Amino acid sequence: MEERWRPVREACEDNIQRGREKAMQLCVFVRGTCVVDIQGARTKKDRVDEEDHILFSSSKVFESLVIAMLVDKGLVSYGEAPIATYWPEFGTVYSPTLTAGQWMRHEGGLSVIQRPQSLIDLHEHFRTIPALQLWILYSGVLKMDEDVQCGEVHTRYYAMTRGMLTDVLVYRVTGMRTSEYIQLIVNAIKCTDSPSRVRYTIGSRTGTEKIRYEPMRSNLSVLGELVWNQLGIIPALYEPRPNAPKEAWEHYHRRFMKPEEIQVTKTMIFSSSSRARKSVSLIKDIPASSSSLANSERFRSLPLVSVTGHSNAYTLARIGSELVSGKSLF
Repeated sequence: MEERWRPVREACEDNIQRGREKAMQLCVFVRGTCVVDIQGARTKKDRVDEEDHILFSSSKVFESLVIAMLVDKGLVSYGEAPIATYWPEFGTVYSPTLTAGQWMRHEGGLSVIQRPQSLIDLHEHFRTIPALQLWILYSGVLKMDEDVQCGEVHTRYYAMTRGMLTDVLVYRVTGMRTSEYIQLIVNAIKCTDSPSRVRYTIGSRTGTEKIRYEPMRSNLSVLGELVWNQLGIIPALYEPRPNAPKEAWEHYHRRFMKPEEIQVTKTMIFSSSSRARKSVSLIKDIPASSSSLANSERFRSLPLVSVTGHSNAYTLARIGSELVSGKSLF
């Protein structure tokens, strides 16, 4: 590592020593060159080295990349042709005018989950694209927002639903699932890099490997345990405890979040009727803490394009470097 990048390593070491991180990976490319590539942990037992981790909503970066590639190839349009052009039944059930550009911008009124499902049922729904299409179209799991039906435009985070819709769209125009198309990207990178280091899957490969994802820690250790292990703040993926201490939760999060972020996240967690809450309420039998969620075999093996991508720091940095290089392999 060059001397000018050494402060990055020192900052990572400081985070581990202070207990802010239990284990970490960090990789940085600058103008096509890898300048930082480190892993660390508090103990040998905690080391993750180059293990793949669940990315949660960082998975949406790859989803967006696939759609952008299809637009470049002329297979999909961001705005000139509606989704119904490629998926007629979608136009009949939901909207004849909604475009790929709108749902990639989290517009169009399909962010809310109407009927949460068990993980067992979700695996059945996602097992094949025909099964996924039928579930999306005819089960009532989604519903177009009324104000959007009246012509208003709103941006509402498609936390779970965008990946569901994208998976069907990609299949209808390419004959491949989004996960298969992403492998084309990964394979292109592997041809110019170390094949063993570049990896990305949607859903863990076996569903059994542990990633030792831990709740966030701070000096407020007792309160941290209360919030992360009792409430398990993965926002609104499951029911909070009936006696959830809102004041304690807000006090804890002032250390890490902006005021507007606190308000939005608090609404998601403590208001069961909010759109934000419903946008992430896909799974009704979610584990009871953030670490349990990240290490749940059934959840991690679910092929949910927007949420369950698995990769490592080197792959994310390497692909990002390729995208901004101006001479993309894609």
